[in-house]
Amino acid sequence: MRFADNNIPQLLTIAEVVRKHAPQDSADRFCGAVDEYMLGGRRLDECLGLVGTNKHPVQEYRTGERDRYIIEARGHCSTTGEFLREVKIFKTEFWNAKMARRKKPPAMWSEFRQALFHVFKYSGESGVPGRRQIHNIVKSPTGGGCTDDVSDRMPKPCRK
Repeated sequence: MRFADNNIPQLLTIAEVVRKHAPQDSADRFCGAVDEYMLGGRRLDECLGLVGTNKHPVQEYRTGERDRYIIEARGHCSTTGEFLREVKIFKTEFWNAKMARRKKPPAMWSEFRQALFHVFKYSGESGVPGRRQIHNIVKSPTGGGCTDDVSDRMPKPCRK
């Protein structure tokens, strides 16, 4: 999925549309991938986190988002054990078929519960990962998706 240099304006137009209409976290992730792509050296599909394993691109995206929310939610707990206890409580007390059908968590929930909502939503049928995998996700410098942070090396063309 390599854009020719003369297609960069089209890509920036797409980024502007994403910035205006997509959820903030998704727009940030997409615009970061566009920025990284524009620096060169990697294909756009690699920057978007759509390659690198034998997973289907949608599954790859969902895994990256799940990992990002695991890192966010884990940041609210002092230990992985505490985090896993909170995951069990959330699953028992809050997660059900009605909640799984929602697109967004209830606005009155804390940031922690909203992050857990997204962890469960993106985990799908496979369920939330176990202790070892969560430890590896949290320990990873990227938590999935693009591996380079280019924010300090290039202005963001699609940022407001």
